Amino acid sequence: MSYTDEQQSERGSTSNTLLRRTERLQTIAEIGVIGESPLEQTRRILEDSVAALQFDYGEFGEANGEADSYVRLCVVGAGAENLERGVGWRGLDREKPFAVFDTVQEGFDDEAVRALGLKSLLFWPFTAEGKRCVLCFGWKRLLDEFISEEEIEYIDVLVTLVARLLKALDQARGIAERADTDSLTGIPNRNAVLQHLGTVIAASQRSGANAAVLYIDLNHFKRINDEHGHAVGDAALRGVASRLKSVLRKHEVIGRLGGDEFCLVVSSFREEDELQIIARRVLDTLSEPTNVGNGLTLYTSGSIGIAIYPRDGTTAAELLSRADQAMYRAKVERSPSFAFYGAAAVTAVEQPMRIDLADFSKRFVLCYQPIVAARSGRPIAAEVLSRWLQDDGMRLPGKFLQAAQEQGVLSKLDGLILQSAMQRVAHHHAGHCVLHVNVSEPDPAFADSLPALTAPVALELSEEQVADNTDGYLDFAAACRARGYRVGISRFGWGRLPLRALAEMRPDFVKISMADVRESAARRGERDYLRTMIDQAHRMSALVIAEAVETESEREWLVASGVDALQGYEISSPLAEEDFFLWLRRYS
Repeated sequence: MSYTDEQQSERGSTSNTLLRRTERLQTIAEIGVIGESPLEQTRRILEDSVAALQFDYGEFGEANGEADSYVRLCVVGAGAENLERGVGWRGLDREKPFAVFDTVQEGFDDEAVRALGLKSLLFWPFTAEGKRCVLCFGWKRLLDEFISEEEIEYIDVLVTLVARLLKALDQARGIAERADTDSLTGIPNRNAVLQHLGTVIAASQRSGANAAVLYIDLNHFKRINDEHGHAVGDAALRGVASRLKSVLRKHEVIGRLGGDEFCLVVSSFREEDELQIIARRVLDTLSEPTNVGNGLTLYTSGSIGIAIYPRDGTTAAELLSRADQAMYRAKVERSPSFAFYGAAAVTAVEQPMRIDLADFSKRFVLCYQPIVAARSGRPIAAEVLSRWLQDDGMRLPGKFLQAAQEQGVLSKLDGLILQSAMQRVAHHHAGHCVLHVNVSEPDPAFADSLPALTAPVALELSEEQVADNTDGYLDFAAACRARGYRVGISRFGWGRLPLRALAEMRPDFVKISMADVRESAARRGERDYLRTMIDQAHRMSALVIAEAVETESEREWLVASGVDALQGYEISSPLAEEDFFLWLRRYS
């Protein structure tokens, strides 16, 4: 491009100004700005950069791996604005900076670009703190050449500074999260529960809606610590917290107050009958058996006290105190039970279950817990989990599977769950997703009745089931594989099967439970024993899936240890059908 003398003079002046701004950015990158938060610094620096580079639009964004995954900070001219949709997300999948000289001609003329009147764009993708990020700048005029060396140097320094600010932001978020999270169970702690309850009360004051607190206490929990030790007690508390999280609905938050006490906050309900249904659902969940590893299964129960805003109190402390009083009365009068503040306790009567499979499609609901590739995070499979609908809420498998077994319909129920899951996958055109379905027993009749595959399916049996019937498993696995099904072992690696038997079985996959790994930590040395199991499975050419992964540190450690895939609350909780297939489309 040629310039007149006047233009060259102006460009030289601009270049000198830009050089000074680049030096200032370098200073900020080295020492920071005292008194400003990382977010404030990022916003101000982006505004300064738009002015320095003489752009009409500037945007910084990052992919955060969640549902609406593009987090952005946009500025137009000299003023910060929030836009419904940013522009820069189109540059996240590129490795190197690139310019769009004409947005219309090059296919970048989307709604956001048109709304801003942008004719040319510059995308500068980079990675910071393991996240894909992009800087995007725009002009309301057509760009006829790439940016200058001085501008490139400025943006390089800007990227370095933003990366440092991102690290500071992540550290601040981590500190805040740890301060509000119960270190044992990973759910909100007492402080976080009280803060959330205060927010719910403030919202209820504005809207006139009801809110409620359910104070939950485990019955006779001291006996578990006394008989089995605190390590087992901690494992039981983690199991209880995990089950409570799995049955939460949209307007509910669960937290641990301390010891064996939990609190459930309900931010919206219409009638008290809804709270009774919630209380019965929680009591059902608490009564599910908890496997704490090493072949030990514990049974728990609970008592619940309920206080309602504004009837029983108008502050978080008042509601929690009155729910505690109601819980104590429920515990003294009859257990397991629940009580409303100022009313008598209600016993949670266990009704006999009758499984009617003729009404399967109306009574049973399927949920899906995603399984992702360990290193890439790409969805590869999902475990199918069934729920039985009752008038007063949902029943989890631990309840109705036993009833199905007693009534002799367990294998038929397994088959219906499998067939329904395949139909739903076909309906949503998600045939690339492998469905993991638990099989209650290696029944030859079940294998013979398997439907034709319309989606890839992996059948799971626990190592304990396999150890009790090794020959039956081999026949079952052979029959299933002949029909195109994959077969594998869950709860793998805890000494119930001899190595020779495992070598003969050659499972397609194995699942290692992090609940078992945590329990074994004190006895064997967690990392070495886990790697032994992984190496053993890989020698059999089996895919290794770690399940019940609950924290980011566990995830990182498992990836470093060589597992192939991950499942658990750190990845995703079990999702309802529509939510799962929406999640699958977003992350595939």
